[in-house]
Amino acid sequence: MGGDVQDVYVEQLNQHGEARVVAADGSVHWQPLTHEHERIKVRGGSDVELDVQRTAHGPIISALLGSLPLDQAQTQNRVYSVHWNIYDTRAAGLPLYALNTATDWTSFRAALSTWWAPSLNVAYADDAGHIGYQAVGLIPIRAGGLQSAPITPGVTRAAPPQPVVSPLAPEALNGSPTPQSAAQTTPGAPQPASEMWEAPQPGTSTVPTQPAPSTPPAVIGEWTGYIPFEAMPAVLDPASGIVATANARVSPDGYPYQLSLDWAAPYRNERIWKQLTGAQALTPAAMLRLQTDVFSEVDQEIAERLAYAVDHAAHPTARARAAADLLRSWDGVLATNSPAAAIVTATEKAFWPAVLEAKVGDGWKLYDWSESAYAREQMIAHQPAAWLPPAYRNWNDFLAALVDGGLKDAPAKLSTWHYGDTHTIAIEHPLWKLLPGFHAGIGPLPQSGDPTTVKQVSGELGPSQRFTAVLGDLDQSTENIVAGESEDPASPYYRNQWPAWYGGTTFTLPYSAAAVAAAAQHTLLLVP
Repeated sequence: MGGDVQDVYVEQLNQHGEARVVAADGSVHWQPLTHEHERIKVRGGSDVELDVQRTAHGPIISALLGSLPLDQAQTQNRVYSVHWNIYDTRAAGLPLYALNTATDWTSFRAALSTWWAPSLNVAYADDAGHIGYQAVGLIPIRAGGLQSAPITPGVTRAAPPQPVVSPLAPEALNGSPTPQSAAQTTPGAPQPASEMWEAPQPGTSTVPTQPAPSTPPAVIGEWTGYIPFEAMPAVLDPASGIVATANARVSPDGYPYQLSLDWAAPYRNERIWKQLTGAQALTPAAMLRLQTDVFSEVDQEIAERLAYAVDHAAHPTARARAAADLLRSWDGVLATNSPAAAIVTATEKAFWPAVLEAKVGDGWKLYDWSESAYAREQMIAHQPAAWLPPAYRNWNDFLAALVDGGLKDAPAKLSTWHYGDTHTIAIEHPLWKLLPGFHAGIGPLPQSGDPTTVKQVSGELGPSQRFTAVLGDLDQSTENIVAGESEDPASPYYRNQWPAWYGGTTFTLPYSAAAVAAAAQHTLLLVP
């Protein structure tokens, strides 16, 4: 789910190694740091001794952030500490046995009520025909609302109410999603920014923040408890007959708590809802087609807008015009042999450096947030003048230049440039790859899809498994993991499932004892 369970604090220290503590009434006192000794065993080397120093918020992590060493930081009276829910006394164990033995919605939720981390979207289904959704995890409640930057006690102010820059994605509570890709009348034409739109800054909330105006500045950002389990988003048997999230926003407008400021972009979830809405008699084969779907509505929309920009730019290059001809008729499928997919993604890659560098110079490299794709779509669709780089007269000229710049690595004949030429997948074993001359990995191979497709992929990111449960006959369920069950490269089961993962096929997952016995090809007996 991506719930926000960490806060970084800017702590002030005095010459005695004591941390400044600001009380709710604004009074200040100094509290000694606590020390915990840690010994890290190193195979083939000496033990590493660590003195972990803690403030009232949590361990000091300045060295991890690449800031000043602690002794220098103390001289300058500033260190960073982290408050994290894993340090809570309730953060112990996971209720996996209770979850595995749950028999209905009530016992399912009872098991999850003690789940502390990670925060998850958990789907429910049973053989009586019920479906449901439950958000789980210990999500802190902060005085003054969630903050998008490190908190300085007594200095940080409550976050102002933020615009909803991404409408409710899964509508897990009320039954159907709100479309987020703006409708177009002329393919590729810019859209009016009637009721919106100012470009969101990195860290802008996707849920309206509702800080209490009377919150004393001294306690802004302090944790006051956790969101009660009974108040976490949940639904049983929604009227739509669909439960889906794809890590997009799960809190409806008016939800009284803040789960996160950084949701996943909405595109995958929208696609899932559109494909499932009205679907009848879904089968494992139909679900596999959805799991491996590589159509991107937003990429197709941007391709049309880029073609429009080239057509209306003052002086587009011949290469940009050739690219526009490929973009305007693209079907939106990010197949490995698609020239248009290669062009649009190369242009998208160049977008943020060009836009942000004009504002913050080299600082653009620091900007990375989950909904950047949504912000990019909105900028390209609505053309806010404040974000047009000053070197360009209008957005058409700017986008046409981006298209041309994105072609720098393309062959002379654009129709021979394939998406899979630059978008590949390579998987390496984290330990075996350390052996010189030993290759136990897979690839690189051309990869279809991108972060906005249901088949979500990017570099080494991809679905770790594809599973479909057939509750009417569990022996007809299917599952496929990425490579294989064995960690031994010499084993025939090390990468035997890779062809199915890469090719978009799967395996029947036997459940009953009889089905397991009939399908067994090898038995591994583990003896204690």
